[in-house]
Amino acid sequence: MKYIPSIQQMRAFQILYELGSVSETAKRMHVTQPAITTLIKDLEDKLGVQLFKRTTRKLERTEEAHEANRYISRVLRDLNELYDNFQHKNSSPIKQINIVSTATVTQTFLAPLLQEFSVLNPDIRLNLEDCSPTEFYSYLNQNDADIAIGASIRNIDGYKISALFEDPLVALGPKNFFATEQDSIAWSSLQTHKLILVKPGYGIRDLINHTFLNLNLLEELNIVQQVTMINTAISLAKAGLGTTIVPLSIAKYFADDDFCYKLLIEPEISRTISLVYSKSIQVDHYLYDFINFIKTNFKDKI
Repeated sequence: MKYIPSIQQMRAFQILYELGSVSETAKRMHVTQPAITTLIKDLEDKLGVQLFKRTTRKLERTEEAHEANRYISRVLRDLNELYDNFQHKNSSPIKQINIVSTATVTQTFLAPLLQEFSVLNPDIRLNLEDCSPTEFYSYLNQNDADIAIGASIRNIDGYKISALFEDPLVALGPKNFFATEQDSIAWSSLQTHKLILVKPGYGIRDLINHTFLNLNLLEELNIVQQVTMINTAISLAKAGLGTTIVPLSIAKYFADDDFCYKLLIEPEISRTISLVYSKSIQVDHYLYDFINFIKTNFKDKI
C-alpha cells in the first residue's frame, strides 16, 4: 500500500516550511517540539527524501521541500474547500480565486492590491500561493491556479498573457559602492564590483547572463555569491558583501539613504510582468472583475 501522509504531518510540514522554526511550529500547533520533530522525521523517512537540512543555527529548506510544499499546500487547500463547501451547501456558492505569483511580486505590489480588492469584494475569497520562478509553470500546467502573475512568461496553451508593465534591471548596493551620483550606470562598470547574483536558471539570471555575454564581459565578472532567492541576494548586499542586480520594482521596496540603486544602461534591460488567465473566462464572471481590477490599479503600487 502506498504511504499517504497524515493531515497532522502535512500541517506540521507546511507550518515548518513557512516559519523555518521547530519551536514556533510547535507553538502554533499547540504541541511539543519533539512531537514536531517526530512528525517531520517520519514524513521524510516514508517519502525517502530530506526535506530540511538541520544545522546548529538554522533550518534550511531543501529542493525536495519546495516541491513537497506545492503538493501539500494543494491537498490542504482542497480539504479546506471540501469542508467549507459542505458547511455552506445551503447558502450561496462560494466565490474564490486561486492566484499564484512569485514571492517578490507578492511582496512588492500584489499584496496591497489583494487587500483593496478584498475590501471591495468581501464575498470573494482570494487564495494566494507564492512560489519560486521554477515552480511557476507547474501551477498553471496542473490547473492549480485561476490567475497567475509573474515575469517573462512564455506562451501557454489555453491561457492569455496580458503584459502589465516593464520592470528594468538595476544595480543595488551600499551607496558608497557607486562612484557616481547619477541615477544610472553602464553594465560594463560592474566589472569592478563584487557581484551577488541569483543562481543560473533562477529568475532574472538568464537576462543578466545574456546581457553580459553580448557585451563580452561574462568571463570578466567577479561573482562572489550565487543564491536561490532575490531576497537573499539583497540581504547580503545590504550587509556590504557586494552589489546585486534586481528589478526596479523590488529595489524601490528595499532602498534607503545608505542602500541605493542605479538603473543599468547601455543597454537598458527589462523583464515583463504579466497577468496570465484562462481564455475561457466569461466577461460576466467575477474572475474577469478581478483581472480588470489588477489592470486598472497596479500602477498605483509600483
